[in-house]
Amino acid sequence: MKRVIISIFLVLFISCASFGKKLIAEGTSFTKLGNFRIESSDAPVILNGQELETYQIIYLNSGDCLTVVLEKDRDCMKYVTMSEKLSVQYVCHGTYFGVERLTDENSIKGITTSDEHMNRTAYFHQRVITSGKNDQITNLKLIGAYFPELLKSEPSA
Repeated sequence: MKRVIISIFLVLFISCASFGKKLIAEGTSFTKLGNFRIESSDAPVILNGQELETYQIIYLNSGDCLTVVLEKDRDCMKYVTMSEKLSVQYVCHGTYFGVERLTDENSIKGITTSDEHMNRTAYFHQRVITSGKNDQITNLKLIGAYFPELLKSEPSA
C-alpha cells in the first residue's frame, strides 16, 4: 500500500512540475513593483508564419505581467514588450541595447506605443541602456529592471 501511495504522489508531483513554466531568471526592478521573475511562456506568438520565443516577466509586488516576444531582424534582436498600459520594443544592435517606440510594421499588427501612459523622461534616458552586445538573458533582466520606469505614475488623489 505504501508503494502505491508513494507512486501516486510521485506521478502527481512529476506531472505538476511538467506543466509549470520554466523559471529563466530573477531580479529587482528598484521600483514599487519590486522583484520580478522571468519565465518562458507556454504559448509562443506566431507572426508571418514564424513561431517566436515568448517570455513572461512577472512583478511580485503588483501581479503585473509583461509579455516579451523575441523577433530576430537582419541586424538586431527586437524584444517587443507588451503590458496592459504600454507597449515598446527594446532593440539590441551590435553597439547598444535600448528602448524604441514600436515600428509602423507592429502598428499594422495592432500593437502601438501610446504616449498616454509613458514617462517620456525615462524613455529618453533608456534610449541607450548599455553599450556592446549582451546575451538574451541579460537583456531580459534589463527589460525587467527598466520597464517599470517607463510607466507614468498615476496621480494620487
